[in-house]
This record gives sequence, C-alpha cells and structure tokens, in this order.
Amino acid sequence: MNESCVAVATERCSRPGLIKARLAWHPSLGLPHPHPLPEDVKLSRFLTPPYAFDYFTDHEELVIAEPPVEPISSYRDESGYTTWRNDSPLRGESGGGWPPGHPLPLPEWDDPGWGPSPTPEHPAEGRAGRGPGQVPGTGPAGRGRPTVRLATVLDYEDLAARVEHTTQQLLRDHNYNTVGNFLRFYSAYAQRKDRDVNRLFREYQPPITAAHHTCVGLGLTLVRQLAALGHAGLRDALHLVSCEEAIENPAAYLSAAPVASTAEKEHVLVSARLDIGGRKGVLLLDPGYHVARVVTVMEDGMYPHTGWFTQSDEPEVRREYMYTLSPDGKYVLWTVRETRAERQSITVNLVYIERAYLSAVDVTERRNIAYNFRSLLARNTKGQLTAGVYFPMAVVTAEGGPACTIFYTEVKGGATLKRRVKIPFHHLLDPTQELSVEQDLALVMCSQQLGMHDDQLEEVLTKVASVMADTTFMTQILDINNAIEEMSDEN
Repeated sequence: MNESCVAVATERCSRPGLIKARLAWHPSLGLPHPHPLPEDVKLSRFLTPPYAFDYFTDHEELVIAEPPVEPISSYRDESGYTTWRNDSPLRGESGGGWPPGHPLPLPEWDDPGWGPSPTPEHPAEGRAGRGPGQVPGTGPAGRGRPTVRLATVLDYEDLAARVEHTTQQLLRDHNYNTVGNFLRFYSAYAQRKDRDVNRLFREYQPPITAAHHTCVGLGLTLVRQLAALGHAGLRDALHLVSCEEAIENPAAYLSAAPVASTAEKEHVLVSARLDIGGRKGVLLLDPGYHVARVVTVMEDGMYPHTGWFTQSDEPEVRREYMYTLSPDGKYVLWTVRETRAERQSITVNLVYIERAYLSAVDVTERRNIAYNFRSLLARNTKGQLTAGVYFPMAVVTAEGGPACTIFYTEVKGGATLKRRVKIPFHHLLDPTQELSVEQDLALVMCSQQLGMHDDQLEEVLTKVASVMADTTFMTQILDINNAIEEMSDEN
C-alpha cells in the first residue's frame, strides 16, 4: 500500500458545510479505528413466522468497527444476544453446507411441507409442524407455503393496491446500499492478524441492519411491513424467493431444480402464491431492483397478469420488464429488454418460486460482499433513482485507479435535471488534490438527498478509497468474486 494513501488529514476548503479534514485509516498504522462500535442496537428477533421480527437495529453509522461475533442467528442487544426461533424460515448459518474449495455456501430451500397444519377446508394445504429446510426434491411431497385465496379480481385489486402502497413507501424511506456491508466486512478484516480474506469470508456472519439494505434487507423489511397490513392469509404466505440472473440457456436451466453447487443466487424477491377465483398465480415484489409496483404472474396469462412495463427510461438506456410462468410453474422467467440508442438486448433472469429461499443471508448477502460493483441509491415512490453513487471495485494507487460517479436531482426552471459528476478515488486520499466546485457541490447535494449530513458522503467515499488502496485485501476479495463468477458460468 502506498504511504501517500494512508492517514491523511488536511484543510481542503474553508467554505462552511464542507469537509475540513480527511482521514484514510489503515490498520498498519497502529492507530485506533476512528469509528467505535455503537452499542445502542435494538433487540432483534423473529416473533412469529414468517419473518415477523421487531427490527434489525435502531440506528448506526455507515461503518461499524466490529461485526457480531455470534452466528447470524443472533443480534447484539444491550444485555447480550438473543437467537431467532429454531423454526424460523430463514437460515443464517450454512444450512446447506459449505464444501471445501467452494466459493459460497450451498443454498437451501424450504421443506415443501412448511406451512400451517391441514384444515378441513384445505386438507392438502401443508403439513403439520415445521420441518428443516431441504434442497428441492429431497423432502416429502407437499404444497409449500399457504396460498392467498381471493374470491374475485376486485378483491385482489384491493389487496394489491395496499401492497403496492407499502412497497412504494419502502422504496422512498430506505436507500439501496451495498457500500455499508463492504466497509463492515473490511472492518472485521482489519481486526484480524492473519489478513486472510478467504478464511474471514467463510467465518463471517453478515449482519442485516436497518441503515444498510441490499435486496436481502429490503425484502425482509418489506415482508415485515406487509405482514402488519392485517390481511388474513397474506402474513403466512409471504416469503423470499431466489433469483439467478443473466441465464445464457434458460431452457436447460428450467429442466431441473436449481443445482446448489453452481447456484450463485445473487438476488432475492418477495413472493406469495395466489388463487383468484380458482385461477392460479404468484405475486412478486422486487424492492432491490427498485420495482414500485406489484408484479402479478397468472398461470393463464390473463388479467390481472402484469405484461411488459417500463421500469426506467433514462436518456442513455430504457429498461422494460416482463414476467411469465414456466410451463411447470416452478420458475418465473423475468425478461429484461434494454434499449440503448437503436440497439436492443434481451436478458433472462430466473426466479425459483417452487420453494421459499432459506439462505438469503448466508448465500445472497455474503455473495454481495465480494461483488465487484458498489452503489448507494435513493429512490422515490415511483422507483426512480433520485440520488446516489456507484463505482467499480479495483485497486487504488497514488497514481490512479477507479472513479465513483455521483448523481443528484436538481430542479431548474421548472425542469427536473439529473446531474452526474465523477471523482477519482485517489483524489480523496491526496492532501494536495483540490476538488472542483462542481465535485464539492455534488458531494453535498447527493449527501443531502441520500438523507445524510452534508459531509457524510465524502467521509464514506474516503473510507472506501482507503480500503481499495489496501492491495492485499483487494486482491483477495476480487479473487473470491472471480471464483464465484467462474462457478456460476455453467448456468
């Protein structure tokens, strides 16, 4: 690591509201970490299945200096730790196992018998009790989670409107954040003597916090909020489902249940089975991809089936989504059509809906930690990106490296404009490097629109720059990402 990239404090600007000092911390300096562990976290537990918990944490900064030392099935409280219920439908430990040499734990899905005890009205609805999660096809025959039953389309429209409103409020109130979990992981690495990222990656228990939501945290929070709507049947029916993205050969993939040894499962959605007047379907919600509507996928393809819709329409690219059931009803094919200038491309993602997904934390959240791209994004109730920052992961040196792109929304002359500014990361670590007025303004405006104080975004990005200047760490974490991508190439 270049000496110019560590422990730099400097007066950069005398303008009020902007950062006066910059600190890039590295453990080799022998200095105390600038962010001690906050202890005021709230009790977190599952009250009743599925995913009915109090909350993850009360509040915290973007970087925690110390990760939980207990398994992910517990969270820190003032008096210690409290574990989730043993029958909770989410596995925090490696329920599917983690073979030596494999880059990720094996994903695990729900026992097909999970659900309420059979009733006279619905004798085949489920199996009594709560069995352990199993790989699809290994458990007894059953119908899985209970179905949301509605007599008419009008009844469903009423429910969908309430669900959609809750989803839109979530998008507005919670940033999408894959920066916080990365910095937290590095903080755990910095406390180790062995500097072995691979070993830490296996031992680490990814925490889910209220302030740092990836698709996993957003999905879990949305399930909790929807359960509070009080709709009979919806609470027990809601669950997370796994998604494999950019499948090159969908037909081959659809011919069998997911192969755990090659499954990356980089994304999760919220799902519930539907029965509308005897017609079968599935409800999908995707706050991780900023989808601000209820997606309804009907077996017969008729109303209220959701057809093509425009998810985003920017000057550079237009994205349209469509969802259809596979012939056997085990998957939803999520088709993405991108238009750039006059060129179109089609990508197919596959959502496995036959079984609830139990490894959202252990596999999907863990996988995200090693991903080679980061973003922190604010959304409005329409799912439109209003402000944020995104950047590729690469080594930063005193001479160069990657840059981050910062964007924010500006209203000028009655028109809403989106401003974008790039800042090279090595400039944030160089005490002689003055940022331009445009860059300073972007940092402040974006920080405000992300719900942070004026200086906070620059503080976060400076920490990121310091981490990416740690060549030993970055080489290892990018190697893990490459190993995961090579594993999933067969999909």
